[in-house]
Amino acid sequence: MNILLLVKAVPMETEVKMTGDMNIDREQTQLSMNIADESALEAALGLCKNRKGENREEGLVRVLSMGTLKMKPILSDLIARGADNCMLLSDRAFAGADTYATAYTLAGAIPADTDLIFAGRRAMDGETGQVPAEIAARLGWELITNVLSVAHEEGGGLIVRRMLDSGEETLILREKAVLSFCEYSYHLRLPSIRGRRNAMKTEVQVLDAAALTMKAEDIGMKGSLTKVISSTMFETGKRKGKRTGDAAEAAEDLKSLLKKGGDER
Repeated sequence: MNILLLVKAVPMETEVKMTGDMNIDREQTQLSMNIADESALEAALGLCKNRKGENREEGLVRVLSMGTLKMKPILSDLIARGADNCMLLSDRAFAGADTYATAYTLAGAIPADTDLIFAGRRAMDGETGQVPAEIAARLGWELITNVLSVAHEEGGGLIVRRMLDSGEETLILREKAVLSFCEYSYHLRLPSIRGRRNAMKTEVQVLDAAALTMKAEDIGMKGSLTKVISSTMFETGKRKGKRTGDAAEAAEDLKSLLKKGGDER
């Protein structure tokens, strides 16, 4: 079972710097791994490796990401945590890609022997949740969203538990698929000493547009179907009215406010 993990680096700062064309300036912003992607990685490691990082069975846990070279330390850290290798798609031609162009670019780098693709269900900086679905559509694979847990099934497949609006459901998966995981569904393991040593001697593979034989009009801003026109930061207003530590008094104040239609805050 070869599992490919899709990883995105997201900004850490509360005030994100933007470029002139209304994209996040990732060169000038401190980056960290997307929270939901951590769950996806731990799920993959749990299926294929033990806590020492040794394989449970034949198979690989590989990582694929797209971004600037600032991501190399983040990806090296994932090798220290148990990933077998990492590929980074990095080229100025990829910059400004929307989810459509991003999915196209990532799909072009997926190894042919991949059995499953794991990803976070959404990225903290975009919240669209579109890339896993778009990649599944491009590959013609099944898509399972909002995954809470995965486990081996006796028939050779996976038992997949996912979240629904009205509860949960459990599925048996026995074919190639893209799974997107809920944030905090798994707690990512810490790097081991053996893992850190392995990361020091395992180079992150960097691929550009030429290596993927992709045309300029299909990637980055040129290949995007959507473009950001403007961006606005909204702030919550300060509440008005008196403070009180008495629950009964606070309830009466709230009751009065609701009767007035909530005009006074």
